Amino acid sequence: MLDARTTRHRDVDLDIAPSSFSSDTTDRRELSRYVLEDLLRCTVDCRIIVCIRSGAQGDPTEASYSKQARSIASSRNDSGISTEMWSMSGEMYYVLQGTISRSSFSDEVMSGNLSESHFVHYYDTRHGDFGISFNGTNQVLSVPWDDVIHYSKTVMFFGKCFDQLRTWGPVFRFKTDPEYAHHVFRCFALEYFGDARTSAQLFAAYKEYMSNIYIQSRMDQNRQVKGEGGTRAQA
Repeated sequence: MLDARTTRHRDVDLDIAPSSFSSDTTDRRELSRYVLEDLLRCTVDCRIIVCIRSGAQGDPTEASYSKQARSIASSRNDSGISTEMWSMSGEMYYVLQGTISRSSFSDEVMSGNLSESHFVHYYDTRHGDFGISFNGTNQVLSVPWDDVIHYSKTVMFFGKCFDQLRTWGPVFRFKTDPEYAHHVFRCFALEYFGDARTSAQLFAAYKEYMSNIYIQSRMDQNRQVKGEGGTRAQA
């Protein structure tokens, strides 16, 4: 998956002007979902919308996020700040407008001095994380890098829509195994759940890949049939 992720890096300013961005005044369809690479490029004090599934249960980590979201929403309500709810695929999500108040190893990431081995170590040990602060409460939501990917339908981040489209063609271009390509598609689909525009682009690229695989398969079959016919004729 690392080869696919590298295609999504881009140099854009992710800082969001307070006057032009809020969950109350922004159409959700105009927002972009921020995955791990995007969040790592965000500066501290960058404004972000955090969506946390309200009914998550069973898995301890999912239940913990739901509990924290309820607590944050309750604390904000006590301060006179209401919390919006969004419905996505039949699930309800708390919509919390916050600010990135902590980003582990941000200086090293921004300067390009964080090695891949150190990144993997901080990712695996959950020492790499983001801290999100919210108006109306002193509670800080901590989200490890690992959770951004593995709990991508439990806790999600949205921000200002990117001016540049994500390029999906290279993600599938050199995938010769349809099963592996499908695995890649499913992984990205989970990470971009809730982002209608990007999800549509991802599906279109995957559909084109599968069509090309089908066409190539038919061509190979035809060549094989012709080859067998020529062999029989010579015999």
